[in-house]
Amino acid sequence: MSSKPKVVPIPRVSGKFTPEELKEKFFKPSTPVILTDALSHWPAFGKWSMDYVKQQWGNVETPGLVYPGLPSYQNPYYHYESDWLIDKMRVSDAVDTIVNHPEVVCYLKSKPVNVYPGCDQDFDYKDLADCPRDQCIIHVWVGGKGTNTGYHFDSPDNVLVQVHGRKKVRLVAPADSKYMYPWQDHCGLSRMDPDNPQDWPDYANNVTVHEEILGPGDALVIPMLWWHQIIGLEPSISINVAMRLPEAKMCSDQLWTTPQYYRFYSNYWFEIGKAFVGFPRRIKLYASYSLGVAEGIYLRQALVRKIKSYIPFVSKE
Repeated sequence: MSSKPKVVPIPRVSGKFTPEELKEKFFKPSTPVILTDALSHWPAFGKWSMDYVKQQWGNVETPGLVYPGLPSYQNPYYHYESDWLIDKMRVSDAVDTIVNHPEVVCYLKSKPVNVYPGCDQDFDYKDLADCPRDQCIIHVWVGGKGTNTGYHFDSPDNVLVQVHGRKKVRLVAPADSKYMYPWQDHCGLSRMDPDNPQDWPDYANNVTVHEEILGPGDALVIPMLWWHQIIGLEPSISINVAMRLPEAKMCSDQLWTTPQYYRFYSNYWFEIGKAFVGFPRRIKLYASYSLGVAEGIYLRQALVRKIKSYIPFVSKE
């Protein structure tokens, strides 16, 4: 029995690729790679730095999206977002914390590009995605040393572009999902701490981990449903492009065991019911609502809108 999983490098690929070629060569075969120079023409490289972010967008306030003093020593999904948020903080203050107080782990949670006015002039998502803008989600991440997302998977294909600083990445194939100790109430997140694999024998004995360091100019191709953990090694800036949203797969498309399927399915309806009747919901750190909670909230809001349409004297939200 092994105390840690097998680790292999993520292949590095040089050269330019069209979005169609990226899809056919890497996304369709579900093959993660690191593109080393495919986006070297983006102005963001060599231009974006912590000083530049502070200078350009320092006065932008980030309500509810700043994580100061984050835990960097264990799986973040045992914590809740609300315990670490600052309601309003200027980007300049966050950058000062990241640069001048590395002992205080700080992350500006993923933000749509419109939060940083004009930043989308320094890159072109069309170099990666063969789909309209409304079928993509593009976010910018700014964080310090010690940030740690924990293992999770995304439903759509996506690319993580490292613009400034370095990050360690770990990937695990969808075929190994049954060994990833998913949360029952959020199957896209893992419960385990990868830095202590001896405590998670299914992971240590069965999984192959694809690991590499991303530096400025690297673009990590992450096919849909691949588990990934992102660890900040130093102050860094990244761009994430999730694409072809209508083609995204769901939790039910993972290769779970039969008992895991039943647990997720029963919990899905339980979470829908709780959210629908208005039970308090808490978001795990670095995460979003589970599918069941999101569906329950949507149904509750739809019902409220319907009721208000029949009761004219009820004030509109």
